[in-house]
Amino acid sequence: MKLKRNILTIAVCYIFILQLVGQEYWYSTMNSIQQSYVNPAFIPEKKINIGLANLQFDLGTGGVKLNNFSEISEGQNSISLQALASSLNDDIKPYVQTNIHTVDLSLAIGKGVISAGHNVQFYASGNVPKPLIDIAAYGNAQFIGQTLTANIDGSINAFQNFYLGYAHQIGKLSVGLRANYLNGMYHFKSNNSKLEFSTSEDYYRLKLKSNYDFQSAGLLYYDEPNDEFVFDDEIFSNGLFFTGNTGFSFDLGLDYQLSQNTKIFASVMQLGSIKWTEQSNRYVNQSEYEFIGFDLKDIVDGNTDFSIEDSLQQFLDLDKTSEPFSSSLPVKFNTGVNHKIGKMDYNVGVQIVGLEQNHSSNISFSATRQFFKFLRVGACYSIRPSSTANLGLLLDLKLGPVKVYIATQNIATSFKVEDMKTFGLVTGLSLDFGKTNSRYISNINE
Repeated sequence: MKLKRNILTIAVCYIFILQLVGQEYWYSTMNSIQQSYVNPAFIPEKKINIGLANLQFDLGTGGVKLNNFSEISEGQNSISLQALASSLNDDIKPYVQTNIHTVDLSLAIGKGVISAGHNVQFYASGNVPKPLIDIAAYGNAQFIGQTLTANIDGSINAFQNFYLGYAHQIGKLSVGLRANYLNGMYHFKSNNSKLEFSTSEDYYRLKLKSNYDFQSAGLLYYDEPNDEFVFDDEIFSNGLFFTGNTGFSFDLGLDYQLSQNTKIFASVMQLGSIKWTEQSNRYVNQSEYEFIGFDLKDIVDGNTDFSIEDSLQQFLDLDKTSEPFSSSLPVKFNTGVNHKIGKMDYNVGVQIVGLEQNHSSNISFSATRQFFKFLRVGACYSIRPSSTANLGLLLDLKLGPVKVYIATQNIATSFKVEDMKTFGLVTGLSLDFGKTNSRYISNINE
């Protein structure tokens, strides 16, 4: 009966926790290989460690909520661009980060730990201009005699990473270095692109002035004759899932045991770049267009050949130039503190990710407790630029050498999706074998 009750409790917790999750949990995975994702100097407790199918997904809406898109009209909710425009004070800066660790291995040898693995990473950030939303919501009549400038910024970076690392213990200090071979899948970047809207006092004529400058490489490219973006699977000519876009990067980490119950760490990761040579193109457009309007009656009667698409075609045309280029990776800075009191573990973690268009950062505070030999549960509070109050739950389930983990980022918005500003998922499993690492024991006993 007790076993059935424990299984039911675990199942309820697991379903409840499948909500909103952030990378903050990796700061709390003490003695598990997942902590090496943020700390290359980490020394696992067991001699042999394997990580499988570990996933991190993190989305920020730039502070916008679903509620910002709706307004109440005649007792009913309706979608409204005007409601969105009135709720904004600045541009919207959304971002997405995804990291899929397919396999990770570590082996303790002597005074150090050798590690290797593979992961696929995806980063995207952008800027949705408030002036563009204002014109879409209200039209251009209220902007007579004004010029609105919309910054069309954005970046996408997708690549796979094969790494080999080594962490060495020197007394209470461990130092880690990881070398990464990178294979680029897709890259897109906007170079200070702008769109200007001017409304003339003469019949409200709308003047548009563009200055686009994009770089793109990898799986997608612009097919000029057909005026469309095309998926190009031929770039994998070097073998399955490999392209000719290659690069290298390094990760550095430090870990120090202040006392038997307290340790700190710091790391800087993804110091490197990728050289894009396959389907690497630059797209530029600098043009002006004046929209003088049209007679709706003529269009309805079919007495005109007017076409909005034809009129804007020249304004939207892109001049394509093939040229290789390099892109830097989003650099990650991590630091954290862990303190243990009895069965409780307390963690503080800080992460800053240098995305192309904006920075993603968070501060997290977590506490976990061991309730059974196979179950550890905790809570996590995190602060982010677009969402300053996020309370989540943590769960570790360990059955023999197998550990499954999952965590939440924000319990409150799990029940009220319309107020959600962030969304994420962190989950996966690990296996550990062998006797307890002797270097780990000596370290915590010093």
